[in-house]
Formats: sequence, C-alpha cells, structure tokens
Amino acid sequence: MPQALEYLQVKFSPEVNSHELQFFRDAIVDEMGRLNELEIRFRISKRYPRIQFKRIGKNPAVQVFGPELPYFEELLERLPNPIALANREVHFSVLSVERLRFDSEPIAKPRLYRLSTWVPISNVFAPELEYLAAEEDRNLFLRNQLRHDLQALFEVAGLEFPQEASLRLLSLQEEKTIQIMRRKHKNFNVEFEFAHSLPNWFSLGHFADLGYGMVKAIRPRVRKPADEDSAS
Repeated sequence: MPQALEYLQVKFSPEVNSHELQFFRDAIVDEMGRLNELEIRFRISKRYPRIQFKRIGKNPAVQVFGPELPYFEELLERLPNPIALANREVHFSVLSVERLRFDSEPIAKPRLYRLSTWVPISNVFAPELEYLAAEEDRNLFLRNQLRHDLQALFEVAGLEFPQEASLRLLSLQEEKTIQIMRRKHKNFNVEFEFAHSLPNWFSLGHFADLGYGMVKAIRPRVRKPADEDSAS
C-alpha cells in the first residue's frame, strides 16, 4: 500500500511575476498575523516550512501540509477576501481551494522532473559549483544535494524516503541572477529522473516557503526524425 499525504492548495488572483511573490507572501502573513501573530510567525519560520508560498502557473498560491493544514484552514475562513497588499493598489482574491492527496509509491519507469531553484551566491552551494569545473564532479555534488533535499521533504511530510530509488541527473541550466531580500541569487534549473513518485509543486531547499526549489513532473522531449523535420 502506498503512503499518502493530504495537502491543501489555495490559488489566488491576480497573476504575479516571480519577483512579486514576496509581496504576496507578506500580504498573507500580515493578515494572518493580525489573527494570531506569534503562532503564524513561528509556523512559517520553521527550518522546513509546511506552509509554502509559490506560483502555480502564473497565479500566487499557498500549499500547506502536515499539522499546519487544519490550522491554516481555520485561519483561511477568517481572512478577508480580497486581501489588500499594503502600500500597493493590489488585492488578492481566493481563486480556488482544493484538498489534494499525494500517493508515495515506486514507479517501474523513472519519471522526469524539473527543479527550479534560487541559490544565494554567497551561500556555500554556489561557490562549490564554481570550483567544481569537471562536469562529473558538478553532477555528483548536485545529485547528492538533491537526494538530501528530497529526503528532508519526505521526512517533514511524515513519509518514508525511498533510499533504493535510482536518481539520475540529466541537465543543469544556470539562467540569471536576481536580488531577493537584498541578496543576489542565481537561478538553477535541474532536470532529473527519479524512480519514485514526487508531489508536484512542492519546494525543496533554500527559500522553500517562497516557492523556490519547486519540483514538477515534465514530459520527455520527443525529437522528430530528420525526414519529418524536412517534410514539415
């Protein structure tokens, strides 16, 4: 029997850009703080937060699991709708509320996933990548880091981590640098295969509560044969 995790996914409108997610998070936290200041600050500042703010598609969303789920549901009923963003002419309205289920189980054919994450340039993660010039060394470092972060997610979700499941790193793309909370961060997109199911839209590693390090299953790219390309 697969292990299961129930979680709450609340989507809001209007759409936001990635760099605006911090403002959305602040708006929700401030409103919840008015209801229970100490409790919400404690629950969001945990080492591995079970209240995660992110973009799903282009819409801001909150994803909650574990002991925080009934607590968040209770606060959600008491939140104003829409929620005004301080000092900005923006109001966030609840678009949908879904209680979802993730079944943790091995899969016969490894599935393709993409991890998109922002890493502080001053953090040990980025300098080590720069010093590891050989691609084989970089892939080994990233694979170990990825397995460690996946294990942390399973543990905090109360699920048994599949130690024997194969994990294969396929590609690493370094895209751009932005500033988050006055620190420069570099974006990494990592594609990997894992012989176990993973929950979509859950976040790993640094700034997991802000949606960075989000994992999503993707379809393998299918290249057309040369004769099909020429025919089209």
